[in-house]
Amino acid sequence: MVCCIGEAIADLVASSSVPRLFTAVPGGAPANCAAAVASLGGESMFVGKVGNDYFGRMIRESLLDSGVDCSRMLLSERHRTSLSVVTLDESGDRSFEFMRDENSADLMLFPEELPGFRLTSEDTLCFGSCCLMSAPFRSTLSRALKQARSAGALIAMDVNLRPAMWESRESMIRTIADFIAYADIVKMSGDEFCQVTGEPDERKAAEHLLHRSASAVFISRGGAGASVYLPDGRSFLCPARRVDAVDTVGAGDAFTGAILYSCDGGGRDGLADQDMEMVLSFAVAAGTLSVTKRGGIPSMPDFDSVMKFVSGR
Repeated sequence: MVCCIGEAIADLVASSSVPRLFTAVPGGAPANCAAAVASLGGESMFVGKVGNDYFGRMIRESLLDSGVDCSRMLLSERHRTSLSVVTLDESGDRSFEFMRDENSADLMLFPEELPGFRLTSEDTLCFGSCCLMSAPFRSTLSRALKQARSAGALIAMDVNLRPAMWESRESMIRTIADFIAYADIVKMSGDEFCQVTGEPDERKAAEHLLHRSASAVFISRGGAGASVYLPDGRSFLCPARRVDAVDTVGAGDAFTGAILYSCDGGGRDGLADQDMEMVLSFAVAAGTLSVTKRGGIPSMPDFDSVMKFVSGR
């Protein structure tokens, strides 16, 4: 099972045709990734907290409808669901403005709120960076990561930089460096690897992470495709096919979710047996298909659609 831990937020997406009209859609990278895995036919669980408010209940219902296990998703009476205002330009590229403070529900996930949560060597734990500025969440994630590592579970990090959420860029990079050291799989975008590693060259940035702990580093570049770098020096590039983009929200999460779906089940030791060129091709196809639909969770493709796209049908 793929367990995605972190934020579930409501995206308020601006209409492309009606001024000042926004549509609320479920989002948040870990929640999107869990939905992506489930949409592809895999087993996934979302671990996190939302407010027991309209937005929190909407997100939970959407995840359940997608087939995600929400038994570890908490509804808080004390804290509100985080919101993100999403605006799109003419090409469908997005920008975010977050409505979130230190008491938002996703940041207030405490270790004692996950009694009995344990992973096995057949599970995958995926996390991002958007909740790492919170001390309670860091404690919770640290406990989960240490247990996952001792069990031999596969650990993945989607870097997902959001500098506006942090007190300072230095704090963000320092904290991410502490947690990325747990990751067997690291996924970054083309504008993140230099910020995270200090290396402006993509290959050198990947090698920096591979020398630390990672066994595979994926770097996505939107419409330009993606690459994967491996410890033995091999790397693969997969270009993206041109499609009519409607909305890029969630595309990176569809890409990450497809990686997690492909690699889940074998744990940390099974990662070396994966055909990473095929994993990359599958993930690029999933990410590309997602931009043809609006929203995060609603845009996640199913397995048959991705396979048809990979084969050119």
